[in-house]
Amino acid sequence: MSRLKYPKEKDLLRYFELISEYLNFNNEPTPEYKEEYRGFNDLKSLIIRSQNSNYYKTFYNKASFLFININKGHYFSNGNKRLSIFISLMFAFINKYSFNYKDKKYFKELLIKIFPEYDLNYIVDFEEFNSIEFLFYNLAIIIASESKINIDELKIRVEKIFKIVLVKNT
Repeated sequence: MSRLKYPKEKDLLRYFELISEYLNFNNEPTPEYKEEYRGFNDLKSLIIRSQNSNYYKTFYNKASFLFININKGHYFSNGNKRLSIFISLMFAFINKYSFNYKDKKYFKELLIKIFPEYDLNYIVDFEEFNSIEFLFYNLAIIIASESKINIDELKIRVEKIFKIVLVKNT
């Protein structure tokens, strides 16, 4: 496997700007990621841990580790789920992964299969969502609300989803 690339501090600052621009465009409240120094430092430490970890050896191990830990870590007072999606996807893109597009029905069935204990009434769809947005939005909600499944099992389940939806460009 080729050497993985990781977001650097300057990349994270740019990601914060991009998220803010998107939210401002949609008239949504904007998290103040840059102002929350402890959260920012914890996020940088998490990314360093993912690089140095012998436990997370593959791209998919690391992507699921980042997704879950940013989501559940509550590094910031607001926007952790959104940030977990964004950073995980940017990690995929900088490492030359892209989406394996399927329709919303496929992704809904995938979520049901991987998380059978989750209440399906909480799976949300917005008309403007494409299938990838639908999947990641709902996955982030499931991970944030899931308390019955231990963290190692969550990583295995998220990794299964990532192996389906994120494919290495050839």
